[in-house]
Amino acid sequence: MHFYLKRNPNGYYYVTWTDRATGNTQHKTTGTKDKQDAEVVLAQMTLGHRMPRDLRPEQVKILEIVVAYAINGSKKLATKLPLKRALVHCAEYLGDVTLAQFTTSKQKWFIEQLAEGLPPIEGEEKRPPLAGPTIQRRLTVIQCALNFAGEEGTIDKADVPKLSKPEQTYREGFGQRPFTLEEVRAIFAAARSENERKMLLVWVSTMCRPAQILDLTGDRIRLDEHSIDFRVPGAVITKKRRAKVMMCPSVYAYLTPRWESGLLVYNTTKDKGTKLKGFTNHIRRLVERAGIQSKGMGAYRIRKFAASYLANRGIADVTLKHFLAHKLSPEGETWRYIEADLPPAVRVLEAMLKEINPPWLSFAGDLLVSPVNPLFSLVVANDPQ
Repeated sequence: MHFYLKRNPNGYYYVTWTDRATGNTQHKTTGTKDKQDAEVVLAQMTLGHRMPRDLRPEQVKILEIVVAYAINGSKKLATKLPLKRALVHCAEYLGDVTLAQFTTSKQKWFIEQLAEGLPPIEGEEKRPPLAGPTIQRRLTVIQCALNFAGEEGTIDKADVPKLSKPEQTYREGFGQRPFTLEEVRAIFAAARSENERKMLLVWVSTMCRPAQILDLTGDRIRLDEHSIDFRVPGAVITKKRRAKVMMCPSVYAYLTPRWESGLLVYNTTKDKGTKLKGFTNHIRRLVERAGIQSKGMGAYRIRKFAASYLANRGIADVTLKHFLAHKLSPEGETWRYIEADLPPAVRVLEAMLKEINPPWLSFAGDLLVSPVNPLFSLVVANDPQ
């Protein structure tokens, strides 16, 4: 790809080039009328795309392709954490491996190395092995880098391999420990802003995933039917499905005067980086403010606390799986909405909130108990998604 410096009628310099993937001419202003400053911008763009073109598989290394992808192709990624971890593993195991050497057998060897456990760092013990889904994420990053190299013309598209998939093995374990009732009480008491309080109420009473509360807008909080719909219209449907659930009476009472259609229920604009990064940092600060000192202050621990609370009080698995947006069985080929018995679960969740007893939340007894809504149950059972 060649870059050229040109000048527009207003005297500003701009860089132009032809995109190999689309064949379209691209332009980018340098923002200056000074030729020397404009040449600096031209040099930076040239260095950023200095990966040679039309290389044969034996001339380019896998690590070089992933590094080039990290520099030039990852700007639109929501989070770069999987990319950074894949770079570490490529440097450890594939540093001198060329694309021609990255055969099916070499891919299986790479998978086996990750599955056996990573080498120790600075004298520490050997790091634990990676599970199948985690290894798959590393391979997906490498596959994206190879596809990007093919689109950019670094290698021929015909030379881009389709990487092998690891066996979907899972480690036995409990994962993150759920918060205890005392810890949840401390977290709720530490919530100072309305932003934090809305987030905690919606989160613990719906058991949604962190990303779902970040996308929740006021127009999907249906006060007329006491429901919260985490499904985003027009969004790509993935394995992380989203549920529509009934609101607890106290949540309904708290959100009603604070409801604003179209606005995000939880706002992370004050945090730098991606929304999920800001959310993680916010949770960490909130937990530290609550005086909880423990390793792994993961956001999922509140979700697991609420799910455990319901399970210990006899709520059926089919209802829990609706809230958690889980498959009916691990072997299920498709995910579908289920006709769950939601009102009993909502009553248990309301009892849970009363047991937490946030100092800033008022309870109105039975006056605000959500009625059984047959229309809502019908929507859940026959949802086309």
